Amino acid sequence: MPASRMTLLLAVAVAAATDASDPDADRLKWPVIFAAGEGDAETLRSVLAAGADVHERSKDGETALHVSAIRGSLETVRALLDAGAEVDARTPVGSTIYMTPSMWATYHRHDGMVEMLLEAGADPTATDENGKALLTMAQEAQQPKIVAMLEARLRGVPEVPGLGCGQG
Repeated sequence: MPASRMTLLLAVAVAAATDASDPDADRLKWPVIFAAGEGDAETLRSVLAAGADVHERSKDGETALHVSAIRGSLETVRALLDAGAEVDARTPVGSTIYMTPSMWATYHRHDGMVEMLLEAGADPTATDENGKALLTMAQEAQQPKIVAMLEARLRGVPEVPGLGCGQG
């Protein structure tokens, strides 16, 4: 077994045995979530290469793509997508309103990230548990670039080059 994978497995075992009130225990338990949430693409790639699960979920049910949508790091999102992250993963029904990463990116005003997620296959017609559509969210968040991207996709019209292009 490679040393990096052994180190990761040891860290996970230590985290499981550590007091849950210790903030470092959470970091060890969810290394992908923490690296993504901090926008640390280098660490993220490292823990994924060592065998960490790209599909891990936080105690509240968020994926690394969800927490990346808050930070807005395109490099982190690219690393997650390259590792096979589920582009339309949903948070649990209830307090998180069953949202996708593209919904979180919309609310956090990361138009370049929304563009990247749509290009990776995110559903432009996605709705939350209350039936609110991604387009409505973009309109409410006053995100004209995201609104234009979504409207173009919904009409089947090619996007205007440079519309989102890494801004956010």
